[in-house]
Amino acid sequence: MHTALFMLSSEQGCTHTCLQYAYVSEARHIAGLLLIAFSMWLTVPTQQGSAGLMLVLVSSAALFPLCYLHSAFHSSASFPCPGPKFSVFPPITKNTPWPSPDADKGSPAATNTTSVSLLLDNMSRVLSVDHAKYQMRVQAGMLLSSMLKEASSANMSVPLGCLPSFGDLTLGGVLATGAHGTGYNTTSTLGDIVAEITWVDGGGAEHVSPRNSTAGQALVAGLGVAGIVTELLLQLQPQSHTQVDTRYKVWDGNLLADVKQMLKETPHVLIVWRPDLRQYTSHMTKQVDVSVPKLGGILDLLLPRIAAEALGWSLAAWQADRDDKLPLTAVPILAAVHEISVGHVLANLYNGQKMFAGAGDTNDMQVASCGNKCLWDMGANIAMDDVHLSIELNGLGDWIQDVQQVISADLWDNGRKRHRFLSPGYFWFRFGHGSGDFLSHTSGMKSPVHVQLSFMKALHNPLVPSKYGWVLDILEQLTLCKYRARPHWGKNHQRTFTHPSCHVKDRLPLWDQMMAFKATTDP
Repeated sequence: MHTALFMLSSEQGCTHTCLQYAYVSEARHIAGLLLIAFSMWLTVPTQQGSAGLMLVLVSSAALFPLCYLHSAFHSSASFPCPGPKFSVFPPITKNTPWPSPDADKGSPAATNTTSVSLLLDNMSRVLSVDHAKYQMRVQAGMLLSSMLKEASSANMSVPLGCLPSFGDLTLGGVLATGAHGTGYNTTSTLGDIVAEITWVDGGGAEHVSPRNSTAGQALVAGLGVAGIVTELLLQLQPQSHTQVDTRYKVWDGNLLADVKQMLKETPHVLIVWRPDLRQYTSHMTKQVDVSVPKLGGILDLLLPRIAAEALGWSLAAWQADRDDKLPLTAVPILAAVHEISVGHVLANLYNGQKMFAGAGDTNDMQVASCGNKCLWDMGANIAMDDVHLSIELNGLGDWIQDVQQVISADLWDNGRKRHRFLSPGYFWFRFGHGSGDFLSHTSGMKSPVHVQLSFMKALHNPLVPSKYGWVLDILEQLTLCKYRARPHWGKNHQRTFTHPSCHVKDRLPLWDQMMAFKATTDP
C-alpha cells in the first residue's frame, strides 16, 4: 500500500515555492488532503506500519486550488490546474527540505504555495467485478487503455463511442473534463456508462452517489470543483465486435450531405477533414455480434525515434520559411499532412495491412495509445495545438462554408497562393448528445457536433509562430463567437475561456446549479 507523498520544491523557473504534487492510492488519503480552507496544516492519514503522519506547511491566509491528474498529462489551459508550468514533473528526492512546524507564517514556505496537485497514478486498480450485472468498479487513476484490457479479461465490452480516442488518459480526468467519443444522440461520453461515483468533498468526507443524482450532475464534467472522484462503477456489456467502414480521401464538395447520410447509417462517425486539401476521410463504426470474424484492431500511435526527430526538424525548417522562398521544405511536410490526417486509417489487419473495412474486438477498436513512446517522448520536439469547440448540428453547414471561405481568402490569398497548406494535423468532427450535467460543454444542447482543430507546431525555436497559424486563430474566434460554441474544458487556450465579448459562462445554462452544489461541498 502506497503512502501519500508530498514534494515541496523550488525548481528552476519557479519563482515561488510550490506544493507540487501528492501521490495517493486510497480515497481516505485524499480526505486528509482536503482540509485546506483557512488551515495552516495539511494532514495525511496513513496506514499502520507506514511512514507515519506527514505534515506540510501551507499559508493560512488563502484558499488553495487543488486538482487531480496524472503525471504524464496536463491541461493546455492553466485554470483547471493552476500552478507552475512544470508543476507535475518535480525532482523526486528523499532529501527535499520540509518547512519546520515552527516556521514563520510570513516565510516563503508558508505564504508562497499557490496550488496542490494530486497525482492519482497509484489509484489504478480494479476493485470488483460483477459478471452477472456486467459491472466493474475501478479507481479513477486507471488509464482508458488499461480499463479496456481489464474489461476483455472479464469477458465484457466497453460500449462503443463512450471513450476519447487517446487511451493514455485516466478515467477520472476524462470524467471530470467531460471528454467524449462519438455517438450521435446516443452513448458518447464516459459519463454515459457510469452507474455510481465515489468521491471526497472539500471537507474530507467520502460519498457514494448514483450517476443520476445531483452530485453526479456536478461531478461529471465538473473539473473537480465539487470534489475529487476516487472510484467509478462502470456499466459494461456482453462481449461484442465492432465493424468499421472507411470512406477514404473523399472530395469535400458535398460534405454536409455526406455527414447527414453517414449519421443515418450509424451514430458512431468520426470525420477527418482537410479543407486545404479539399478532402475528408470518415470512419464509421457499429457494434456487431461476436460471430462476425475479427480481422484486426486500432492502430497505436507509435513512431520510431529517427522518424520523430526527422519530422520535428523538417517541420521547424518549413515553419521558419515564412515567405515561402524554400519550396523544398514543404515536400516532407505535405507528405506528413496526408499521412497524419486524411491518409490515416483507424485500424490495421492482423497481417499489418491497412483495414479500410472489417471487424475487430470492440475493446480493441476504441482507443490508440503510445505509452512512453509518444511523439513528444521520441525527440520530435513538437507540440499539438488543440482547439476543441462544440456547436449545434443545425449550424454545421454554415460553419463548413465559413471555414472554406477563410481557407480561400486567408490561406490561399483569394486564389493567388493556392500552393499553401496548413501544418500537419486535422479538423475532426465527432457527434454527441445534450447533457444535464451542470458544467458539461454540451449542457442544454440538442445535437452537438464537436469540431476539433489539432495542428502541430515545431518547438525548436519557440519564438517562430505556427506557419499560417492566423488562419486557425480566425476559425477559433469565428466558431466561438458567431456559432456560440462551447469550449472543451480539457483543451483550448486560456484566451478561449476569457474572450472579452464571447463569454463561456453565458453558454452554460446550469452554471447556477453548479455553484449552489459547490457551496454545500467546498468549505
